[in-house]
Formats: sequence, structure tokens, C-alpha cells
Amino acid sequence: MTARSTDVQRSPRFLGLLAVAVHASTALAQQLPEPTTLKCGDYTPISLEELYGTGGPGNSFDRYRGVRSNGHSSVLVCGALSDSPTVNNLWVSNGPASSFLIQAPVNDSRFLPRTIGTQADISSQGSVVQSSLIPRIPELWDSGATGFADTLWVHEWPASGGTSMPGVPIGVDSTLAESLDAFWSAFGLVSVSPAGEPVYTASVSDELGDLSNLDLLIKGRLTPTSGQRILQSGELLSSSVAVSLHAPVRKIAVAPTGGSVLAHVRLEPDNRGARDAVVHWMESSGTKSVIAEQGELLGDGMPGARWREFGPIAISEDDWECGLSSWYVAGGVNSRRGDDWVLARNGSVLLKDGDALCNDTLNGQPLALDVNRAGDYAVLWPTTPPSGTGRPLPTLIVNGFPIGRTGQQLSEHTYVSFIHPHVSISERGQDGVVLCYAHAVLGNESNWEMAEFGDDAILVYVLEMNASSTCRADFNRDGLVTSADIESFVGAWINELVDFNCDGHSDITDLQKYLDEWQIGC
Repeated sequence: MTARSTDVQRSPRFLGLLAVAVHASTALAQQLPEPTTLKCGDYTPISLEELYGTGGPGNSFDRYRGVRSNGHSSVLVCGALSDSPTVNNLWVSNGPASSFLIQAPVNDSRFLPRTIGTQADISSQGSVVQSSLIPRIPELWDSGATGFADTLWVHEWPASGGTSMPGVPIGVDSTLAESLDAFWSAFGLVSVSPAGEPVYTASVSDELGDLSNLDLLIKGRLTPTSGQRILQSGELLSSSVAVSLHAPVRKIAVAPTGGSVLAHVRLEPDNRGARDAVVHWMESSGTKSVIAEQGELLGDGMPGARWREFGPIAISEDDWECGLSSWYVAGGVNSRRGDDWVLARNGSVLLKDGDALCNDTLNGQPLALDVNRAGDYAVLWPTTPPSGTGRPLPTLIVNGFPIGRTGQQLSEHTYVSFIHPHVSISERGQDGVVLCYAHAVLGNESNWEMAEFGDDAILVYVLEMNASSTCRADFNRDGLVTSADIESFVGAWINELVDFNCDGHSDITDLQKYLDEWQIGC
């Protein structure tokens, strides 16, 4: 992991600043009440149709396959229409009177936006990016080409009126990739920046195959004057570490402001052998840092634990904080008590296997993760009930509080039979309201444990929390200035994720500046 050197962390100036901060924070924390946000107890969700009106997808969708909030009032849903149950379609809504269906260009099960959040995403402005299979058409391929090909599409929100969002292909299998002198051969993971710029993985090759399908992670439309290569297979990250030539990027996450990207990659062998890692790319500086690495120690919260494998990843970023990033990684670790699963923020453990959350105990592997700009996180994690008996079942957790669970009773004869690994969380509004979306299967009282016989649903949990803070001293955005803000800041500072004074560098002057702001308060 890239972090401050031990010498810096032990320097008299750093230790002096930290001592002052800890003393002051202890005194202040005794005077301030605890934040009033979430509480223990099940929250009753509403359906997607209740929130978005009769124009929603529930009137025509037979099966859902994922959901994604754009952080505000829009939502992207992937699903199959009742008259074409094997074909995925995308539906976008900005409210009851503003909904659009992105229909499959061909009635064939091989057409796949596949999974929301990995092969389709929505920006804060409402534009949609998707990778999918489409039939080869004469305008895009040489005559005589047949079959299907990978394509990357961008769908813009209509300027006025209309009932559809026509797409523009910006990359098509077997066509020339501008500025690369090569041909696109496949598209994989996709995401999107708030401005609608696609962030995606792709493979390219030349006609002779000399490039051997070079794998790339790209932001924007790649032309001689636009677009950026974030990572590529074989790229050196240091004198002895390179991105693998033989394993593609496995996961990506784009910060809410678009200024940072996380990528789960495989590193080439060096003296420690091949291993997985999470790389952080910052657009403003172009820097790429390995922030979590297989076999490396975690930060605070689990002494001696080392990363074993990586699961869902996410990143939060405040545009008014000079591009400050906080990264979230869920994964497996080797700890003193054996194999564990954790959720870490900036290397420090937030949650771990065995933690008791209200009346539930975390038990198993985190399945899905999403964060917003304020740092609110939603994670799907199996839990066991207080009795400690029975099979661990997926539970939706927001900021450490279980809010929905498999087996939850919603009405007299309706239960949550299962929660799929698709969760999404909106930004925190000025009134403190956060919307959390989950893809679930509902069943009746007699068969609620038999998910295959239930009805698909998108559940929306309306959570009332503190209003979103714009005070710089409130580093963790919980609406208060306490010692927890200093702990969060120091954790981010040690991992070189803070440029608090906006001078383009992350150094000890940022720590001094933050402590000055913290003492002033909000």
C-alpha cells in the first residue's frame, strides 16, 4: 500500500500535531451529543412504482436484473419485458412524468447490458453508458460480416420530450480504435463520470494479432484529442511491479465527481509472486497508486491482518475538497483468528466478520457495495439472527445499521425471500434523506424461503439522516465535529489521499491546515 513513510509518521512535528489534536478532540467529544442518524430496527421499504409512479417499469417488466441510482432523482433499472423474458432492457426514470425505455436492438437472448453497475451505469446528469452485444450491421462492419459483436454505447438524456434515449456507439468490435492504430476486439466493465464520460475496459488488437489483445482501462471517447488511458496491461507501476498481461481489470469504481477511479487488477510477478491489488488513479495529477495489495497489512481495526482477496470496491470524493478521495474495499483477510471478511475505508476496518450490528451478526462474504459523495455506504452482507442458528442470509446494511433483510415481513402475506447482490445509494439531500435501492424477490407466507417462486421487485428504503454537511471540519460528514473526524482525516492523510490546502501536494501542511479548521469548528 502507498502510504507515508514510518519516518514521517514518527517525526516530532507530526507527533506534536497529533497530540494536540487528540487532546482537543477528547475535550470536545465530551461536550457534543452523538449523531442522530440511523437506529436499530427494520425499515419498511416502498416499491419502485410507488416512488416513480405508474410510468415505472413494474407495468411491463417481468424480471429485474439490477438497479442503479444516479445519486439524485434518476434511477437506471435493468430487466426483461414480460413479452420478451430472455432479453434485457434498460429503463431510466427522472420521476413519474419523465421515463425512458432503452430497448434491445434485437430480440435475442445474447443481447446483454448484463449487469447494472458492471456493464451499464448512469451519470448524475442522466446519461447512460452500456456495453452490449448487437448484430453486425452494414454501416459499422465490412460487407459479409455476420454474427454479433461487442459494442460500447452512450445514451444521452433527451433535451425535450420523447419517449426513448437513442444510443450512439463510441466503440464497436472489429472497427478502428482512434489514436491507437489498432482495432477494438471486446468491451467489458463500464461506468460513467457525472459529466457523462464513459469509463470502461476494452481490448484491442491489430489485424496481424501482434498486440495480443492489449487490455486497457479508458476514460472518455479515445481520439487523438480526447480520452485518457488510465491503465493498460503490461504497464509498469514501479520499477518492479507491472499490470498483468494475462488478467483483465476485474472491477472498477468511479468517484462521484469523476476525478478518481479505482481498479482491481492483477500484478505481474516480482520477487513476491503474482498477486491482486487495487489501484487508485487521480485525474488531476495523473498519479496511480497501489492502495491495497494481496498479502499487505490492513490499517487500523485489525492488527496483523493481511489482504487475502478483494470483493466489491467503491470510492467517495468531494469536489469542494480539492479532489479528496476515500476508498472502500470489501474482501477477505488472513487474521490472527483465521480467515475473515472485512469492509475497509482508506485501509482502516469499518466492519468485519463476527461484528454484532443491532440484533444481527455478520457472517460471511460481503456481496455488494455502493457509497455516495458524503461517505454513506450500503453493503449487502450475510448475517445470522440473535439465536445464532440457521443459514446466514443477505442483509442490507447502511452505515453499520441493518435496514432490510432476507425474511423481513413487509405485509401480512409478503416477505423478502431473497436480496440479490445489486444495491445502490443516493446522495444525501439537503433535508438529510438518502434513498437506498435493493433488488429483491418477494414471496408469500408459505414459501418465503423459496426465492425461485417469488416476484421480482426493486425495494427503495427512504432513510432520514442528518442534512449533508458542507463544513470542512466535519471530515466524515456526520453533521458534527468530533474526534471521529480527526481519526478519519489522519487515516486518509497517512495514505496520501488528502490535499486539504489545495496546493497540489499531500504533505504535513495539509494536516496543520485541517487541525486549524477543526479547532474553528462549524
